[in-house]
Amino acid sequence: MAYPLHEVGFQFLGPELSAMGGIPLKKRLVTISVDYNCMHNDLGSIYTPDLAVSFKLMKKLEDGSRPLPRSVMGETALSQDEEELDDKFKFEVASNPDLDMVIKLVIEESTDYRSPASVTSEAFQSLLAPIFAQEASKLTYPQLITQYLSASTFTQMMDPLAVPSIVVAGHTWCSIKTVRFHVWVRGNHAIDLDAKDGDHVAHGTLFPKIDMGGVDAMIARGISRMRDRLASLCEQLDPHFDASPMRQSNIVFPLELEWDHCRDSFLNAAEETAHMRYKAWYGKEVKRRCLSDDSNYAPVDSGSASEGDGACDGAPFTATRLRKKQRTDGEIIAV
Repeated sequence: MAYPLHEVGFQFLGPELSAMGGIPLKKRLVTISVDYNCMHNDLGSIYTPDLAVSFKLMKKLEDGSRPLPRSVMGETALSQDEEELDDKFKFEVASNPDLDMVIKLVIEESTDYRSPASVTSEAFQSLLAPIFAQEASKLTYPQLITQYLSASTFTQMMDPLAVPSIVVAGHTWCSIKTVRFHVWVRGNHAIDLDAKDGDHVAHGTLFPKIDMGGVDAMIARGISRMRDRLASLCEQLDPHFDASPMRQSNIVFPLELEWDHCRDSFLNAAEETAHMRYKAWYGKEVKRRCLSDDSNYAPVDSGSASEGDGACDGAPFTATRLRKKQRTDGEIIAV
């Protein structure tokens, strides 16, 4: 499951792109489809862009075909090597040479995320040690695994002096450093992601300061290309269709999107992401605590638990409880 911080940017942009700058749409002919993390298969090559905007033809063309022209693709980099993302993105763009616009969103954290590493850490002592205390050790595994902090409590424990970093119990769970947008629009040739400047590329910053003027103008140009392409498709589908009102429509971008609202949503998504990371760490540590044993041993039944099989069977969790184990070579012993 992707983190909210990874998803939030295109959740704002997707509806704007489907609105096509407010132009009059003929949905009985073509529908604007916005997909997030949807698998694509082109000539045996499978890839999953974070954003894909396509034109869905509601009728077949004269030759009986019903193509699915892709117009926009987007990718987000979060805690990911940007060069690695670029290689993936270049492949996707090369697989769709007729794209009108490409959008890359790069979210950089102040430090690479790492879960608390030591039992002596403040996070472990504050967030886990009390649960593993003698009084709590009689809890069953299903009870232990649900003792994590709620999102509300976790947020209340945030260090206010560390904001926008999400610091709880002395550990940084998420920390946005920058949010940057990069937009390419097709000219006379296919989009070239190696182009860093020029008439068909723009860059903008959403965080820490909002500077999206160039991005706004470039996305508006991209939507203009989408409009003209859509008009041509409508004419192909219906020879009597008058596309002049569509072609003459002024593109408005942003239509409803407010960048300051989007920026605030990134900060909220950072809190949600921090809580998800905390829950993942909590679950891993509880499981390790309950199931830890000599690496030469494994539970007798990895499916349904039977009495005495360990902390996961719902019996009280104690360090000295008798458990039946089985060596990897098949010998059953009691520990």
